[in-house]
Formats: sequence, structure tokens, C-alpha cells
Amino acid sequence: MMGLATFLTLRYLAWRIMHTMVFDSFVGLIMGTLLFAAEIYAIAVYLLGIFVNINPLWRKPVPVDLGSKDLPSVDVLIPSYNEGWATLSKTLLAAIQINYPKDKLKIYLLDDGGTSQKRNLPDKKEALEAEARHSFLKKKCDEIGVFYLTREQNLHAKAGNINEGLKASQGELVVILDADHIPTTDFLEKTVGPFLEDPLLFLVQTPHFFVNADPIEKNLHTFSTMPGENTMFYRGIQNGLDFWNSAFFCGSAAVLRRAHIEKVGGLSGKTLTEDAETSLKLHAAGFNSIYLRRPMIAGLQPESLSSFITQRARWAMGMVQLFLENNPLKTKGLHWYQKIAYLNNMLFWFFPLFRLVFIVVPSAFLIFKLHIYNASLREVLAYTVPHIMAAFVVFVRLYGKYRWNLMSEIYEIILSVYLLPSVLSVFGKNKNKTFKVTPKGEDLSHGQLSPLATPFFLIIILIFVSLAMGLVHYQANPLLIEAFAINTVWEIFNLILILCVLGVLYEEQQRRLEPRIVLKNKAVLFSEKKNWKATLHDVSASGISVILENRIRFDPLTSYFIEIQNKNKTCRFRVKLVRSFELTPNQTQAAFTFEPTSTEIEAEKIALIYGSSELWEQWMQQKENNSSWHEILFYLPAMGLKYFYLHAWLVIHTVLNAFNLKKQSLKEKLS
Repeated sequence: MMGLATFLTLRYLAWRIMHTMVFDSFVGLIMGTLLFAAEIYAIAVYLLGIFVNINPLWRKPVPVDLGSKDLPSVDVLIPSYNEGWATLSKTLLAAIQINYPKDKLKIYLLDDGGTSQKRNLPDKKEALEAEARHSFLKKKCDEIGVFYLTREQNLHAKAGNINEGLKASQGELVVILDADHIPTTDFLEKTVGPFLEDPLLFLVQTPHFFVNADPIEKNLHTFSTMPGENTMFYRGIQNGLDFWNSAFFCGSAAVLRRAHIEKVGGLSGKTLTEDAETSLKLHAAGFNSIYLRRPMIAGLQPESLSSFITQRARWAMGMVQLFLENNPLKTKGLHWYQKIAYLNNMLFWFFPLFRLVFIVVPSAFLIFKLHIYNASLREVLAYTVPHIMAAFVVFVRLYGKYRWNLMSEIYEIILSVYLLPSVLSVFGKNKNKTFKVTPKGEDLSHGQLSPLATPFFLIIILIFVSLAMGLVHYQANPLLIEAFAINTVWEIFNLILILCVLGVLYEEQQRRLEPRIVLKNKAVLFSEKKNWKATLHDVSASGISVILENRIRFDPLTSYFIEIQNKNKTCRFRVKLVRSFELTPNQTQAAFTFEPTSTEIEAEKIALIYGSSELWEQWMQQKENNSSWHEILFYLPAMGLKYFYLHAWLVIHTVLNAFNLKKQSLKEKLS
């Protein structure tokens, strides 16, 4: 099937080169060349993707005997910059509960927010804040039983921080966890085994799994039903890379062998993607990597579009930097297939340079009658449509369970507008951009039109103008009906995508800082006088919701406790009633907040919520589903139309308010 799809694509490309590159003006030549370049790029990434995913590996964890004396020692390094204790505490408390011999496991918090450099800044306020952070985190780490490390200077960002941590620790294996990546209790049980089998293994990478919606999922209300944006990479592409011994380090949720990292001089820090850069060096040095797709950490995604774009801009710039400075095709030591695999990873992030071309080109024809794509309707049906349909079939075959159709286009259109300047900057003098930490735990206390929406309103106006001008030109010259029909269909498709984009650009209200996790454990709720059997509904780090049989009236002044069975352990928490209501005539639902308690109880709570990789695996599988024509043709466009109306109303309302304010101000001056 992939061979046939490749043939149809190459057939299209040959026809495109030999029969359609005819232009009648200099501007048409420029636009036509841009379109052809964008197509070449898209086809290259598409064919590379077919190669990478020709035979994905589905590895199973290698069992390991935790009682063996031959187990390697492990250091867990958790780099931090500006994350608060609420975030750090969950990761640290989860790390100390990882199932592994305690004499062979050490946890380190690598604090780059409390370095000597920051504690001695000329700005006294910033220096005092850094000093306070340093003292507070050191005290908390001592209480928990983990090591607190900082360094003299903030050099080389995250890579430099981890390298300093490597110097201060001695474990044979090193686990890297982002500050908001909470590990499950079986993380090492599932990842240490391969290192015992392969002495050349430098990496076991696991997925980055997220328990909150990214801003696109949140604003389109698809988080509970649609596979996440990262799912295609962590459930599909990395498995394909694994077949070619090219699965690479993703910066967190990974185990690395210290000896091999030290042989290449530690983590690389020349680019913004120190993880992929380090993997490239280690693969070139002859070492191996594997990928386990079982989710064993729970992380947080950026909540706002601006922070989401900040994160993706760093990835895009880092990969483009890596391509320019370490072109895999020229890297000695890599096998030919590893060169192709790395090339695929890097080329993908050039999409901001080409994606917008597909938006602008049909408008250029309809408005200015530029001959950009010289083909008849019959030729399009014979060559273009089979190529597009083959690509669609391949996409569904490879990624259908992990990415809804059209969603890649929506993500890329949104990102292209704002990533384009960042990617272009890599080619300029200011190519060494500084590392920006992605904000997490943001609070969107009210719904609002994103300030990032303006370019997409301009694109909407451009599309409507082009459709109107196309109609005018067609009436003046009906002989061009085929060209106008092709470009009009293309433009309407773009319009549907942009309407979907507008659905994303209304930022939904978000008051809840802690994500809720659905659990169905049995529990017992009791006070000093009574007890009730209960079933958990959902739980977060701050509170819990339960369902109880029968109608129950609670006393808000009474102290309550809840006991929950978690595997072979009974956890007991003190809780405070927030509200209760009748769910059905025979059921009551009640919500409680957790009362402050000891470190040991907090650790048990974190293990209850985040400790099971089986829960995350089930969660991923539940959302793996092929989108139907309903989603493609109705749901997403309907969401776009809904929010287009909402956006238009907000703009009109804002303009009227501004007009009324000016009018009122004028009256006051006159009076």
C-alpha cells in the first residue's frame, strides 16, 4: 500500500514538473515557485515519514528482579528553574515512592532558580527572591529526604543544569524528569531491564503523557474524546524511529546510562533542543536507544496559546539550529537509515516556512488571475487527486488512531504565523536564541478572545475578498471556469480550516489549577459517629469527589475522613466538605478538599492519584479512535462557525464600547 502511495506521489511530481510549470508573469513565476517549493517540502516530509514508519516496533517492558544485588544504582535528576513548590512537591513525592531498592536510588532537585548568580544579582528584589527560593527549597528537600543542588552560574540552560547534576551524583543510570513530570511507582521496574541486556544501550525513552488539555483541545472541547497533539509522535512516530535505532531523547521521562553520556562530554547545549542534539552525538558514537510507549509520567501542558507557542517556538528553533549545525546527512558515525530518520525529525520543523503558502496561493489567483498552477480540471483529477487521496489513506493507516484528520492542519496553521519569525531568525545573525522556560499552571480566570487572533481575521478577510473577486473575474471570462473552480474549492477548504482556527482562539475560562483524574476506587467515608460506603468519582491534588449510596445530609462543621484502597494499601485522608447534592434519588455526590497533613500522607495521596501507569495506558487507549466523516465535515467546521460568530460579536462589542467611551469623554469635556 505504501509502495503504491509512493508511486502515485512520484507520478504526480513528475507531471507537476514537466507540465504545470508555465507562467505568464514575473509575479506568477515567484508565486508558482513558492508553491512548488512548498509542495516539494511536503512531499519530502511525507515520503520520509513513510520510510520511518515502515515497520514500527511495539516493545514490551523487560521484567527486572528488584531483589537482585546486580541492579544498577540510579540517580533521578529533576531540573527546575521557576516552578513553584506546588508543582515540584508532587514530582519529588512521587519520585521517592518509585519501586526500587532505596540504597540504590537517589533523588536530586537541580534548582536553577536559586543559583549563586541569581542570589547576587544587582537587583535587590530579584536577589532576595532567589535567596528565599534557595532556602525554602533546601529546607523542603531535607524534609522529604531528597538532595537539593544548585550551581554558581546559569550557564547553558537546562543542559548545563543537568551536567552540573551529573558531576555531583554517581548513579550508573540517570533518570531525567521535568519539574512537572510526575513518575509512576513502576517507572524503574519497566525501564531498567533493557540496560542489563545491552551494554551499548544509552537511552530508554518513554512517552510524555499529559493530564490536562493543551489550549487547542481545551478551546475546542475535544480533550476527553480526541487523541492529544503529542499522541501521534509518542504512540506512532517514536515506534517507527525505534525500528531504525533512532528513537531519541525527548528531554524528560527517560533513563540514560551515565558512562555513555560522559563519553560524549555530557548533554550538549549548542542548540535549544539539547535532548535531540545529545541523542545525535550518542547514536553517531555507536550507542543504541530504545523506546517504550507505555506512559509512566504525568505532565502538564501549557494552558494558554501564548505559552503553547513559546514552547513550540523553542522546539522549532532548536531543530532548525540542529539541522544547520549538525546536518545528519554529513554526520559521521550514523548509519544511512539513522541519517534519514534524523533528517525527517528536523525537516518537519521547517513547516512554518511553507504552510502559509498553501493559504495565500489560491487567493493570489482569484484576486490577480496569476497563473500559478497551470493545469486543467481533468489533469487535476488524474494526477493531483490520486496523490492527495493516497496521502490521506497512508495517514489514516499510520496515524489514524493517534490524530484526527484536519487536526494537523489546524495546529500547523496556528503555529506557522507565530513560529515563522522565530524560524527565520535562526538563519540570521541572532541565531543563538536564549532558552525560554514554558509557563505552566496558568490561571485563565475568564474567557477571552486571544490577542493572537488578529492575523487570522485578516486571513478570513483575504479569503472572502478572493472569493468575491474570483466571481467577478469568472463573469468577465467564463472560459476560465476550470481554473476558477479548482481555486475556489481550494479556497473554501482553507476557509473551513481558518474557521476551525478561530474556534481555538477564544480562550475558554479556566479556574481549576489542578487537573482532575477520574478514579473508581472503593472507599469509606466516615465521621466520629457514622460511616458510609463510597466510590471515587474524581480526585486532584487539592480535593476529591465521591458518590455515596442513599440521600445523605452532611454537617459542614463536622470533621470527615476517607479511606481508600490503593492496590494492597489503605490510604486515610482527612477532608473538609465543600458541597454535596443529590445525584439521583438514591445517590449523593459530595466534594471535599484535602486538609493539610504530614509529608508521608501527602506522598500517599500523590501515589494514589499519579502512581499507576496502567491507568495512564487505559486513558490513552480510550482516546485512540479514528475520526469519522462527522468530525471532518461537521464538528470542526461547526465549532469554527460558532466561534467566528462569537469573535465577531466580541469585536463589535469592543468597538462600540470604545466609541461610547469616547462619546462620553467628549460630553464631559463639552460640559
